[in-house]
Amino acid sequence: MVLAAHFIDSNWNLHKRILNFCVIANHRGNTIGKLIETCLNEWRIFKVLTITVDNASSNDTALTYVKNKLLGFNGCILNVKYVRSSPSRFDKFKQYALHERIEAKGLVLLDVPTRWNSTYLMLETALKFKKAFERMEDDDDAYLTYFLDDVKKLGPPTSADWENARVFIKFLNIFYDATLKFSGSLVVTSTFHFHEMFTHSF
Repeated sequence: MVLAAHFIDSNWNLHKRILNFCVIANHRGNTIGKLIETCLNEWRIFKVLTITVDNASSNDTALTYVKNKLLGFNGCILNVKYVRSSPSRFDKFKQYALHERIEAKGLVLLDVPTRWNSTYLMLETALKFKKAFERMEDDDDAYLTYFLDDVKKLGPPTSADWENARVFIKFLNIFYDATLKFSGSLVVTSTFHFHEMFTHSF
């Protein structure tokens, strides 16, 4: 397996480097994912924008594995999946929110894999209900069992997970706002926001 990196330096020069060239034990997705993770760790690469692979089905599993390792808010996603998985869990979560006096409008949303904007909305609402999730972790035994039953689940989110989600929301918010401005269907919108798009401060 060959792993190559493409990156832009501080002077905006494009570079390409081969990071790894190794024999792979098998072509299972998790095996590939673990090799990619090991290589990235050896090079101390912790920020990855995209990973490009061919269309082998095992690569879907590999990318899911790597994504779960790179994205520190994975626990937040599992939180929301647990809450939205049944009416009784959802009702209990609403009680926790009331107990914590959370006055946010609406409730937690589950993301849609094909719509990245939904990930932003899910994380944004999950953060508003952080105290309710923490209350659920303290009081709901079934919630903890949900994570223990499957070794692939990384457990309830830690304080670092919540902080990573908070940082990622700031990044996604820029694209979310831009999408709303550019998504007009009856009028041309690109000319209105061209200057703003290229002068927006990150």
